[in-house]
Amino acid sequence: MVSNMIKHVFLIFRTYLDLFIDLVYGYFWEGKRQPIPALEKRHAMLAECAVALAAKIRNKELKSEDLVRACIERIQQVNPIINAVTDERYEDALQEAREVDKLIESGLPDDYFQKKPFLGIPFTAKESHAVQGMLHTLGVVSRRHVRAHKDAECVRLVKEAGAILVAVTNVPEINKWMESRNFVFGQTNNPHHTGRTPGGSSGGEAALHACITAPISLCSDIGGSTRMPAFFCGLYALNPTSGYTSLKGSALRTGKEKSMASIGFISRHCSDLIPLTKLVVIADKAKELNLDRPVHVKKLRYFYVETAQDLRVSPISADLRAAMNRYLIDFILLLVTFFTCPIRNIRTFAMTRPTTPISYQY
Repeated sequence: MVSNMIKHVFLIFRTYLDLFIDLVYGYFWEGKRQPIPALEKRHAMLAECAVALAAKIRNKELKSEDLVRACIERIQQVNPIINAVTDERYEDALQEAREVDKLIESGLPDDYFQKKPFLGIPFTAKESHAVQGMLHTLGVVSRRHVRAHKDAECVRLVKEAGAILVAVTNVPEINKWMESRNFVFGQTNNPHHTGRTPGGSSGGEAALHACITAPISLCSDIGGSTRMPAFFCGLYALNPTSGYTSLKGSALRTGKEKSMASIGFISRHCSDLIPLTKLVVIADKAKELNLDRPVHVKKLRYFYVETAQDLRVSPISADLRAAMNRYLIDFILLLVTFFTCPIRNIRTFAMTRPTTPISYQY
């Protein structure tokens, strides 16, 4: 009896505290909102997936220099608003793109493109990945002038696949927070609402990618650092199983440490995630991931969470729940119509508890 009373009192207190915080901070940050410039027609190519762009460059339908230049111009348009880029190499990237175009014009065998599947495609990486000659501060004030002497292994592998690094992006101090803010470069803003966070620790990557800039976004994840920013910014992300990607040169690691961290990517196109992940998977472990296995949608089980039913955490916001339900209506209709798939509504994190059937009002 007393226990239930305490829970109810705490719940009421927590509810009003959340409302108060939302009211005060919402009022303050609403005034920080700035619109992101619309994508210009001359930059429209940036909206395509990396795989398609690579094919166009390979088939001489698109020049790498034009793509890299469009990427740079778009970054220069949006970065003053979102504050994502911490260091850039625009001129070097353009020069590398010109060299790629010359190579392709001279004629290259098919096996060359197989070794370099993303030849001429611009990419960005979070600043915690070492990139030779570029700032490598991890958002730490005492490292504000430190530059990397060698590429991180993940950066080397993406470059080896033919991609061209354009810039590195903001992270929280030593990657240890869910917002991308530090005392070296400041706060990175969410392009959908610049008074909101893009998440962390790959928040600079997610914010920049959501603005339709570079086709490839190199990230890392240990507790959601790739997945949360993607979610906050409306993107796709894939975090491979830990131990299958090399962490050497990422966040000052030697690559020999035991870690739950993994190298991954954020993308506007889910079709890019598997081809990109293949680039950074350790060669002798690639077969274990079986990335090319067919997926039978009808055999999958789908779960979603409406609430944690935990007094210690804030409830899911009404806007987020409404957005999820709108999506679920379309998703369920698609699955039922084409695949006859079962959907279960998980109302708690305990997967073994009985589920509640869902109903919708149309």
